[in-house]
Amino acid sequence: MFGSTVKATAIANWHFDSNRNHLDFTTDENVQPQVELLTKPTRLVIDLPGVTLGYPQTSQRVGLVIKDISIAQFNADTTRIT
Repeated sequence: MFGSTVKATAIANWHFDSNRNHLDFTTDENVQPQVELLTKPTRLVIDLPGVTLGYPQTSQRVGLVIKDISIAQFNADTTRIT
């Protein structure tokens, strides 16, 4: 995930492993994620600048500690994983 920012066109794949509380995602090009911890409610936000989602917003219920994962088009140039 390190390196220069390159415009990506889509999220190619994503998967959450609830046994390890581990999120894997790939894009079809390199991208530099921007991560922020927000409060009220507490949530981790991962913005993927230059990434177009390419499909409607999706959510997946995953467990007790991490309740769900949502992926949506935040704005015209950014996909957001929450």
